[in-house]
This record gives sequence, C-alpha cells and structure tokens, in this order.
Amino acid sequence: MSTAANVPKALLQQLIQTFPHRFSYAFAYGSGVFTQNITKTDDNKKDADLRKNMIDLILVTDDSQDFHHKNLIRNRSHYSVLGSLGPKWLTTIQESFGAKVYFNTLIQMDDYLIKYGVISTKHLIADCLDWQTLYISGRLHKPVVVLQEPTSSDLSTALAINIESAIHSALILLSETFTEEQLYTTIAGLSYLGDFRMTFGEDKQKVQKIVRPQIHNFRHLYQPLITSKTLSRLVDWNPHSKAYRQDCSPNSLYYHLNHLPKTVERYVSDEWNRESRHPFTDMDELLKNLANSIECKTYVKQAIHRIVQNSSMSQSFKGLFTAGLLKSFRYSNQKISKMFRIFENP
Repeated sequence: MSTAANVPKALLQQLIQTFPHRFSYAFAYGSGVFTQNITKTDDNKKDADLRKNMIDLILVTDDSQDFHHKNLIRNRSHYSVLGSLGPKWLTTIQESFGAKVYFNTLIQMDDYLIKYGVISTKHLIADCLDWQTLYISGRLHKPVVVLQEPTSSDLSTALAINIESAIHSALILLSETFTEEQLYTTIAGLSYLGDFRMTFGEDKQKVQKIVRPQIHNFRHLYQPLITSKTLSRLVDWNPHSKAYRQDCSPNSLYYHLNHLPKTVERYVSDEWNRESRHPFTDMDELLKNLANSIECKTYVKQAIHRIVQNSSMSQSFKGLFTAGLLKSFRYSNQKISKMFRIFENP
C-alpha cells in the first residue's frame, strides 16, 4: 500500500475497469505514478512530465486464458501480431517464458499512455515466496498503489513474506551501521542487481530517485518490520546519529539467511559447493558455515544478481514479440532518450 501518488487512485481504478475481467490483485507503479525527481520542479512541468511517462499496471488473475479471451474481444489493438494466435497460445507464451508475465505496452487511454502486465495468481504467489524471477515480486519491494486488494489469504500471506524477505536480504548486504535511506535504497536495489538494462538504457540514479521522494512510503512498508519484536533485538535506532546499528554476529546472519527465499538459498548453495573444497548437501549446515564466512554478503549478492539477470534478459527478449518490433523500438528509444536527457541535465 502507498500514499501520495501523482495520479489519483480513482483515475487508476477507472483504467483497470476498462478491462473485461475481475482481478485477484492489481497495482500501479513506476515514474508515471510516483515522483522520481530528487530536485524541485514547478507544478506545470511536473504535470507535463507525468503525462509523458507511462503508467505501469500489473493485473493479477486466477485465469489468464479467460482474461486474454475477453480482452482480445474488447481490446484487440493492445496486442501485437501474437494476438492472432488466440488466448490459449497467449497464455502459453505468458506462463512458459521469461518472468511468467505478459505485457502490452504504449497503450493510449484518455490522456495517458499505459503499459500493463498480466500474471497468474499462482505464479505471483510463487515469485513472492521463492523469488523465482524477482520480476514482479521485486516491484512489490517498492511503494505501489493498490487498485484491487488481494482476494485470497494465500496471496496476502505471500505478499507479506515477500516484504520480509526483502528486509532480511538487505540487512545481510548492509554494514553494521546504516541510515534509513541506505536501508530503503538497498531494498529497492535488490531487483536491479543483475538487470542488464541498468548498464545501458536506464538512469544510473534510478534507485535513489525511487527512494528519496518516497521515504514516507518506504517507512510505511518497512518500519513495522524493523521495529517488530523479532528484528528490534537485532537492529537498534540511534536518535542522536540518526542511524541504525545492527548485530552482524554469525548468529544474526544465520537468522537472516534462514529467512531468504528458496531460489536465493539454492543459488548460494550452487556457488558455495562449486567453489568450496568441502561441499554441503545439508542446507542448514551450509548456511551455518556461510554465516561464519567473510564472503557471506558476496554469496547472497551474487545469488540475487543471478536471479535478476536471468529473468530480466529472458523477459526483455520475450517483450520484443509481445509488444511487437515497432513498439519495442519506440519503448527502448524513450528509455534511451530519457537517459541522455538526464546526462545533459544532471
């Protein structure tokens, strides 16, 4: 949940009502919804920038094939040539490749451009619990505007666990002392660690621009966790230095490692056993040894990097076909043009 979005929530909810389907969960995110400017701008320029930025939507459905069937009837123009394959093949493409999400992009709705992704409830739950791709679950580490509350307890639980996993991962990667902004920047940066688009095509200050204008929203997400009975034993806030201090002992690291998603644990295990002269078949023993290793942070960071790298590359390749070559070129050109504007006006 989040507040202070630039686009009224009522308008965003009207946008998703144009789709002929009920969703199990839906949210809006990104620079078209939240300010990502760390300098002051006048209101007229701010409004103009918002209308140039796309509004990003994620639509979660219990039945992807039913969604595509109904959406093809009402909104055939949203789809590339792949739409001619029909709802069954669209669902196969959605769920068999990339991050298990199907995007339609550069869609004109009233005065706004939108991009919307469709993902099944079961695949979002799996990604939130296990970080199989960190593609949609990673977006949910940051403030979003919820347009449809979760309709199942399983999804609600998975969304909560995803946030908990993010804070445990960040605490492993952070030093003994850190500021509130460093905490949220580390969390927001998890899903960009291996994203090849950050090398070329994205603003290098993207993570800072997400966090700084939205500190209050990050606080809303993560303060209840970091001040909880469990984590408050491991992390202290110093009001004088305005910084956190955490326990970085092996016992604390072991506790955080035990709360990492399964895919992170598996990749950590793969790398440890590949490099170690003493491989472990028992995950608990491996994590205990990792907690005592000076390389603990490196192994966790590499594992997350690998997850993001795999999903970002495969999803981007998939997007060439789901969006169509012309729209893909236009979308990429917008990203690159935006990057060069930032270089010219730092």
